[in-house]
Order: sequence, then C-alpha cells, then structure tokens
Amino acid sequence: MSRWGIIGMVVVAGCATAAALLADHQVPSSRTVGVIPVPGQASLARPEGIPAGRRAWRMVLRLDPDLRQPGPSWALREGLDAGSGYELAWQPEALSLQLLRGGERPLILGGIRLEASPHEVILARRGARLAVSVDGREVIDALDPEGVPEPIGRAFPDGWSVATPSSLGASTFAVHDDGDLPAAFASDLAPGDLNALHSAIARGPADLDELHRGSGAVTVPSGLGWRPDPLPGRSDHALLRVRLALMAAGERQGDLAARRLGEAAHAVAALGSGHPDHARLMVWLAFAEARIVLNLAEPGDAERVRAPLDQLVVLAADFTVPEATGMLLALLPSIAEHAVRRPPGPRPLGEVLAERSAWLATLDSTARAVRRLLPAWSTPSTGWQLQFIAHACGALGGSTTVTDSGSPTILPTPAAAPEWLAARWRTLAGGDPGDAGLPPIPAGQTGFDPLLPVVEHLVRAAALEPLAALRLRAVLTEPGAPREVVQRRRDAAGGRFSALSDVIVALARLAQAEDGLPRETAVREAQAAAAELGDVGPQQDATGPGQPVHQDPLAFALACLVESRCKRSRNGFSDAPWSPPALSGRFSRLTPFAQLLSGDAQATELVWLHDDAVLPPAHALAVALAMREVRSAELRNRGDAALDWSLQGRLRSYTLPLELLDPRRTLPSAEPGRKAPASP
Repeated sequence: MSRWGIIGMVVVAGCATAAALLADHQVPSSRTVGVIPVPGQASLARPEGIPAGRRAWRMVLRLDPDLRQPGPSWALREGLDAGSGYELAWQPEALSLQLLRGGERPLILGGIRLEASPHEVILARRGARLAVSVDGREVIDALDPEGVPEPIGRAFPDGWSVATPSSLGASTFAVHDDGDLPAAFASDLAPGDLNALHSAIARGPADLDELHRGSGAVTVPSGLGWRPDPLPGRSDHALLRVRLALMAAGERQGDLAARRLGEAAHAVAALGSGHPDHARLMVWLAFAEARIVLNLAEPGDAERVRAPLDQLVVLAADFTVPEATGMLLALLPSIAEHAVRRPPGPRPLGEVLAERSAWLATLDSTARAVRRLLPAWSTPSTGWQLQFIAHACGALGGSTTVTDSGSPTILPTPAAAPEWLAARWRTLAGGDPGDAGLPPIPAGQTGFDPLLPVVEHLVRAAALEPLAALRLRAVLTEPGAPREVVQRRRDAAGGRFSALSDVIVALARLAQAEDGLPRETAVREAQAAAAELGDVGPQQDATGPGQPVHQDPLAFALACLVESRCKRSRNGFSDAPWSPPALSGRFSRLTPFAQLLSGDAQATELVWLHDDAVLPPAHALAVALAMREVRSAELRNRGDAALDWSLQGRLRSYTLPLELLDPRRTLPSAEPGRKAPASP
C-alpha cells in the first residue's frame, strides 16, 4: 500500500472517531443506578449523585422464564410509595399492560394487549414523554403535558420499585439514569412549578414557522441603554401552554381559565396539522376544557357540560391517542359527584330532582360512550363497571324511560359480572342482595381503578343500609313471596322497619280495596298496623311514653296518614275533619322536625337537610308528602288531598317500599276482591 493510501486510512479513521465522540457527547449520558433480583417486592433508592432536576430514566424488568404463565400481577413504579409517580401495571387476566400516572390526579395514559406474557419490559421516561418496550419492541408511546407535581424541597423520584402480591422467581430489576435531555421534552421543568412554567412560556416557540403562525415574540424592555441577549425559544412551547391550561382546571376564576384555554388553543394551532404532537395536544386541550367546565359547573349546568364531553368523545374516536380513554374515565368521578350532590340549603324538590336526573343522564351517556371506545387492553372489570354505572343512573332516576308502574327502566343483572358488582346491581334493581350482603369492593395491589369512586358515589347515594331492611323490602315487593320467608325477613329487619313496612303495605291495600266488606277489612288492617307505631288519635294522651310516634317523624307521619285515609275512606269529606296532634307534650321530641311535619307545600324543600342516619332524604320526603295530604284533608282541600306522590318514585327508598304510599300504585300481587287503585 502506498504512503498516501495509509495516510488516507488514518484520516478516515480519525474522522470516524471524532464523529463517534461527538455523537456520544450529543446523546444523553446513561449510567446504571442498580441491578437487583426480584423474588418479590424490590426497590432501588435514588443515588445522591443524581441532580434533582433530572427526569430521564429507564426501568428494566427481566422476568424469570420459568415463571408459570401468565404469572402474577406486578407494577413498575416511579417512586418508593404507591401512587406517587408513573406506574406500569401488568394485568395477567387480560394479558395487558397499563401505563398510569399517579399523584392527586391519577390517569391511565395508555395500554397494550399482548399475545403472550412478556420476557423483558422497559419503562422509560423522557420528561413529559413516556415509552414502553416489550421484548425489544416499542408498544406504548405516551405524552403527559401535565405531569405529577413534585414534592417541594426534595428530589423526585426518591427511588424506583417493583410491586407484586406474589413471587417473581429469578426475575431481575434494573434502573438506568439517562442524563439530561433537550428542552423539547419539558424535562427541565418540574410539573406544578408555576413560576418556572411562566418563564419558559415567555420565551416563545423555537420554530420560525410556528413563531410566525402564532405571532409570538419575546418582549424586551427598552430605555435601559442595553438589551440582553435574546433567549432561544422552546420547541415545546405548545406543550407548556397546554400544561398551563390543565393547571387552570382547579381554578374558580372562569375568566382566567378561559384565557389560558384560548392561549393554549392558539399555540397548538400554530404547530400546524403536520406536527406529530398536534393531534395529541388537541385531545389534551379538549380534556383541559372538560375539566375546567366541570370544575366551574353549577347544579343546573348538566346540559352545558355535555358539549365539551362530546367534543372529547369525538376526538378520542377520530385520533389514535393512547391517553384519550384514560381522560374520559378520569372525568366520570366528577360527573358522578355532581349527580349525587345534595343541595346545601332549602330548594324546590322538583328542581333538584330535575337537575339530578340531568346529571345522571350525562353520566349515563358518557359511560356508554366510553364503553364503546374501550380498547382491547382494557380489563373486563372496566367494561362491567361502565355497564353498572349506566344501570345505576337509570335506577337512581337518570333514565328517560319508565316501566308501566312508573319505575325507571333498569337493566337485568349480567350473569358473568363479578359477585361484588352483581350484588349491588341486583340491589339497585330492587332485588335481594342475598344473605351474604354486599361483598367488599376488591382493592388491587397494582394499578388503580378510576371507576371505583363512581361506583361508590352511586351506591352511597342509594343509601343501601341496613341490609336487613333491604331484604325485607325486596320480599314485600316480590309477587307471591311465601309467608314464612316474609316472616323471617321481618324478624331479621327488626321492629321499626317491620312496623313501618306493615303500615305502608296496609295503606296500599286500602287504596285498592273495593267498597263494602273488603274496604272495611282494609281499614281495620291499616288501623291495626298503625297501632304498632303508637296512637295519634283523640286518646293519644293515654298512650305510654317512648312509642315510635313520639320520636320518629316517619312513624308519626304514617300513623297520621292512616287516620286521615281511613276516615276519608269511610265518610269522604262529609264528616268533621281529623286533625293531627300538636308537637307538644308526649310529641315534643318531634319539634326538630316541625317544619317537615307542618304540611306546608314548601316542606319538601327540606328533605336533604337532615342526617341520613336519622332521616334519609327519601324518608323525609314521605314525611312531608304524608303530612301535606293530612293537612289538606283537614282543610277539606280535595285537590291537594289527592296530591301527586310521583316524587316519591323519583327519590327512591331501598329500605322501605315508600312508593306504595301513592294511591295509584298497585301491590305486586293483588289479592282477590281488590280493584284498580283509586284515590282515597
């Protein structure tokens, strides 16, 4: 080889070496934090040498090939405490991985359904971007403009961990620090640091086309005699604008939130439709708008909330954005909270029930839309819970259709649903929860379930306690229930609920009884049932103290209703009117409920203002309506004496069949000799 050839080879080699060194300098540095075995739970603490502002790392889990497939559930966690950072959870029953964000606003960021159990799983964070690889193939690419707010005064994360309820055998867990990253990843800004965020946004976008489309420029003070060197713009400008809009979701200032939304929309539009983040940031912006509208919503705003929710549903269906499903699921608890929120003060009951029905309908339609959009990696539990939410909305009064008896249309219990959900489904349908009661809601050790708060909101609003009373109510409204079964349920429910139920059923039979002997028999049965509650008749002072009518407003109201209806059943309005006793003497313990027992038309506005343990809203409504009928009959107001009891069906009680107080309702199994319902 000639001398010039040798020199040429040396030059080429030198250039290659220089290029490699330059590439190494430009690629973020990486170092191994640690590699440890994972027989069960395992964690690696953050080394002291890693700078506090570094938000770039990789977690690598290599699973024992001898594990029995699909293996136990497990989760890779950013942070040593559950729910403090990002998490990747393995759902073996669905052969799926779910990427989750923890913190105060947890969110499902994406997922993937696999054909087989993985051997190596990598979760990498690059600031606002996260990626999941399985066996060398990237399967999830997520963007989280909002991020998890970091604790003030200490570095985050404080470590990385693996959580599993079982053993992972000879698996290993490794963490790698990937060093600093370009600003495009927003890795230099701590999520939740508002001052740093404003400073970064003020620099404007880096791309000249984006800068031109957004008409953005950095304002430099003049008149100082000098100008500082301009700071370079940021390529993640639009992402940061969306982060600021998402932070406005907790503000109560509507003008500020609207301004931030507008600025973010302008910045996202300036990216241009060809930008890889354009569609994703549009969906995030729609999510921010829906959160803001829900945060600012008033009780009557259910219809106004639907527009941003529908927009998010449409965008989620049109764009393949992995975070979209989690966004919709994350909004359901807030909608449910609005749907079951109690008014803080007296309000017309019809308005409250109409608003509640509108919110329940919004929750119903959103849950159905989410179910249609569920990706293949969703767990079966998610689908069942979305069906339950739709069912519960109908049962609680959100359904737009009713049965022939006036009850909301509800769905049949699915046979394949887990028992904890099926038991609640049966109970909300008016069925028997079973002798085992309502099984506890399972709590998973990995991942989180955004729908459990929704289920809990709806079940709590239904007031499904005490269970013995639920079982008695179910058997009383079941056609042809055996007498021995009814008696066992009566004994289990206790004296109060048994006596109140007997009075309600007796009043229903009185309303259906034909003239003559059947009517007289029904009157005697109603009076005998009411006698178990105590005496509110002319001789009430002769009764002993401590009877239910002396201290229980519902017992008092039902006993008065029996007296009034029995008198009208025999003599109509031709006799002297019957008057309920004053709330004094033996009845003085009822004075805290004087307004509710007044018989005024406005008494129904007070049904939400009592402690549920003392008088649930449905029971309070029965008190108000019963005394309204009694007082109207006393004043010989025939129109009001047959008042509309349909409100009782719209505010359902699951412990007493209070809807049967409506004279137009029929018992599930009408006995011979009883005619169609008529007003007493």
